[in-house]
Amino acid sequence: MPFENLCPDRPKYADFVAGMGFELTDRLGKIGALRVKSWSSTRKYQGSTKSGEEIGRELNVGTVLEGSVRRAANGLRITAQLIDVQSQEQLWSDQYEGRSRYYEFTAQGSRAAVNAFERALQIDPHYALRGRDGPKRARRCV
Repeated sequence: MPFENLCPDRPKYADFVAGMGFELTDRLGKIGALRVKSWSSTRKYQGSTKSGEEIGRELNVGTVLEGSVRRAANGLRITAQLIDVQSQEQLWSDQYEGRSRYYEFTAQGSRAAVNAFERALQIDPHYALRGRDGPKRARRCV
């Protein structure tokens, strides 16, 4: 799903936030264990008031990746979380902080997020498909 822009000066970071979502979609799509909806399928939800559950059902997916970008003391903070659509349980969450130099931070932040996901999948190939109560059936991810 598109990331939410929580920066006080939203217009200044609008392209960055949109690019972050595109970059993560692209990078996560390269992980063989995941099936990821295309950016063109999800970008229509940018600024939507619909819940992750509603969007997940519309896209026919089992999990959604939600996130936000906000200003931090010395740059930007990106928060991402993987949510099970049916139970609304948070399966994974992390934060990444860095300087707000657009190109450097976009590449650095997306690499860190994807690397963390890849490490989790190496340890447990069903990592993104598990909830707190154990394994779940294979699902599509946004």
